Amino acid sequence: MSQEAIYLLKVNVALVLFYAFYRLFFYKDTFFVWRRSLLLAFLGLAVVYPLLNIQEWIREQEPINGIILTYSDIWSDITVTPTESAGWQSLVLTVAAGCYRTVAALLALRFVVQLGRIFHLAWRSRRAVIGGTNVYLLDKPSGAFSFFRFIFLYPDAHREGEVDKILTHERTHASEWHSIDVVISEWMCILCWMNPFAWLLKREMRYNLEYLADNTVLRSGYDSKSYQYLLLGLTHSHKAAANLYNNFNVSHLKKRISMMNTTRSHAIGKVKYLLFLPLTAALMLFSNMDAIAHVTKKVVADDPSLNPAVLVAEKVVINFSSHTFISFNPATLVAEKPDAPQEKKKTVYAVVETMPQFPGGTDALMKFVNTNLRYPKEAQEKGIQGRVILTFVINDDGRISDIEVTRGVDPLLDAEAVRLIESMPKWTPGKQRGKDVCVKYNLPIMFRLQQGTGDAK
Repeated sequence: MSQEAIYLLKVNVALVLFYAFYRLFFYKDTFFVWRRSLLLAFLGLAVVYPLLNIQEWIREQEPINGIILTYSDIWSDITVTPTESAGWQSLVLTVAAGCYRTVAALLALRFVVQLGRIFHLAWRSRRAVIGGTNVYLLDKPSGAFSFFRFIFLYPDAHREGEVDKILTHERTHASEWHSIDVVISEWMCILCWMNPFAWLLKREMRYNLEYLADNTVLRSGYDSKSYQYLLLGLTHSHKAAANLYNNFNVSHLKKRISMMNTTRSHAIGKVKYLLFLPLTAALMLFSNMDAIAHVTKKVVADDPSLNPAVLVAEKVVINFSSHTFISFNPATLVAEKPDAPQEKKKTVYAVVETMPQFPGGTDALMKFVNTNLRYPKEAQEKGIQGRVILTFVINDDGRISDIEVTRGVDPLLDAEAVRLIESMPKWTPGKQRGKDVCVKYNLPIMFRLQQGTGDAK
């Protein structure tokens, strides 16, 4: 899977969790300012958290190793399928990515068009000062609306008392920069247009902005009942989901009127907003699970089968265009002690400060395996499949040595797995305390036939 796809997946997962979290704890309270901050934090964190790296902090957290070991058990195999059967999957992925980008581009274009219309309307509208507020006078009957500092109004459609309430509402949108929330939520929907929860969060943000403005009107001393009748009496309507601006007579008046009549939440209820912190921590842990597995130093000293060893996990997800999806996981790393000090053997580490790296990084490794790994034709014809487990050492000079098949399936598959490891170029060696050291890997490779390939079912 590409890095772009992984990033988008993490963003969309966060949006689902955030919306569920919002509906569970904050949907009915009246802390509108706090709620606005929380909703903005949701969108900001969803975009940022996949990019943050807490590897250095995790390096010192020994208790997390239990999670890492479970993680390594889940992601433990390289799955190899015959190259002939994967072409259509690559095509489907390419087409899907193209469609995704096309729709996102069209939504971005719509955003730009709407933005242009607002500025064009402001350019051609007459300006006036009503009740100490600078407004742009509309030449056609329409409901009042605002965008950043622009307030648009058709005054002939309202009585004087109504205009004061409407302008108080719109001034709140303008002075508190509510359009920032609108623009951010629009771009989130452009980025994650396939995720319904992105649109639901956008809707909740628009509702809350109206709650904030309505609350300001009521706190300014206007009668609640007359204000609600004003909302109900307006005949002009806009579809808020399709517009960038904040409009006075936005739809879903029932929700707004219900919120005006809701008893104010007790101040102690603000404590629940602290629940956002553990949710953020859980997302960070989820996003950095690969890094955590990469740097763990947990020593499993009580397991005699490991014979002083370090069991860790490291996962790198690779997308092979001709091999379907492959999860590459050097899952079990073994640290060996010299048999005797006099032999002066080099210590083979399980995990080091700087882990070995394939020349060119993960992308280069992906290309190498994609080019060189082959599912033996004879094995396909015989329907042979299964998991081959190999161990090998990346020496302090980058060479690979001591390749062993610790669990074989068939000589054909065993030989192909060994051949691939033998053909690898020198790696950039791992470093411990600034010195190049040897690291030993235990690498499982799953050879799996798809249905209809060979004799396998």
